[in-house]
Amino acid sequence: MIRKHHYISLLLSALFLLAATGCNRNKTNFVFHENFIEYYETGSNLRLHLREEHDNPPYYHIRIYYNDYPSKIIDKESSPVRFRRLAEHNGDTSFNQWIDHWAEPGTWPYTVEAWADNFQSMHVTSDADWDEAHPAGTPLDDILRIKIETYAEFIRSGYQMYPAAREKFIFISELTPDDMKMIAPDPTIHFTSAPTISPTHTLTLEWTTIEGRVITASLDCSEATEALWREARKNNQ
Repeated sequence: MIRKHHYISLLLSALFLLAATGCNRNKTNFVFHENFIEYYETGSNLRLHLREEHDNPPYYHIRIYYNDYPSKIIDKESSPVRFRRLAEHNGDTSFNQWIDHWAEPGTWPYTVEAWADNFQSMHVTSDADWDEAHPAGTPLDDILRIKIETYAEFIRSGYQMYPAAREKFIFISELTPDDMKMIAPDPTIHFTSAPTISPTHTLTLEWTTIEGRVITASLDCSEATEALWREARKNNQ
């Protein structure tokens, strides 16, 4: 009987220690977040970067950055007034959850970042003739796809619509303003067809914010378009 009581005492002590550890962990590592988006990225212009995936044949896509990242970060500590205005504009003011900062850095919900700009339209053109339907200077929106993530649906649902980041992989011509609000950094543009006239192309992205500011960026994509052009000619022989 004495041994039985001894075991019970040890068990109760262990449970007490676990509870105390849990309480201490809550106090130390859980941080209260009024806003879901923790910081915003912004910049004076955009930068395009051509990336190659080493498939056979190689696969290319274009990544979109702010040109002066990471110098322009808007958060509660560095820019509290501007951060509050962005949060209010986006309706992101009542997340009100405790976030476990024992989570791995970079994993949701450890840090959530979004672009400060919301957009209403996007167009991409080339300086050369792509094919008969897309002469130089006309939009390539119906043959280029964009992979973009937005937090807008999640936030507007009252933080109930999971997953929090809604990924869209659609033609640029199908983008709506809602697809381009509260977007996660660095969306990518993907080719869906090969040029049939000129193999060399410099593409220009024109992105218009909801305030009407037009942001442009250009990139020589000849490495990608020449590879697409050669592969298409080889397949047609």
